[in-house]
Amino acid sequence: MCGAIMQGITCNPLADSGLIGISSGSTFAIALCMAFLPGCTYGESMLYSCLGAAITTGITYYIASRGKRGMTPQRLVLAGMSISMLFGAFSTFIAIKYEIGQALDYWSAGGTASAKWGELAFIAPLFVVGLICAIVLSPSIG
Repeated sequence: MCGAIMQGITCNPLADSGLIGISSGSTFAIALCMAFLPGCTYGESMLYSCLGAAITTGITYYIASRGKRGMTPQRLVLAGMSISMLFGAFSTFIAIKYEIGQALDYWSAGGTASAKWGELAFIAPLFVVGLICAIVLSPSIG
C-alpha cells in the first residue's frame, strides 16, 4: 500500500522507501538510539525512527529539486539512492563501532518474535489512521 502511494505521488514506478532514503534514515535513527540511548522505550524508538525517516526524505527531496529543471522522477531516485547509501554507511559504522549489529539487523528486518501486545496496541491506531488516509487519497493519486 505504501509503495503504491509513493509511486503514484512521485509519478515514478521505481519509488519505494529503500530507494528514496526513508528506510536508511529510519535505520540510522534507530542505530543512534541503540548506541547512545539504550534505555529508550518502544514509543521513543518509534518516534526517533519516524524522525530519521522524515529528515532523510526531506534531504532527498531537497537534493532532487535543486537545479534549473527542478525535480524529476529520475532525479528523485538518484538523489534517494545517494542518501540511502550514505545513511546506510553511517548506520553500519555505528553498528560496528558500538557492537549493535545483530540488534540493528533484527530491528531493520522487522522481527516480531519478541513483540508484546502493548506494542501492537501502540501501533494499531497509527496503522488504522494511515490506512484511512490512503483510502481517502487514493482517487487523487496517479
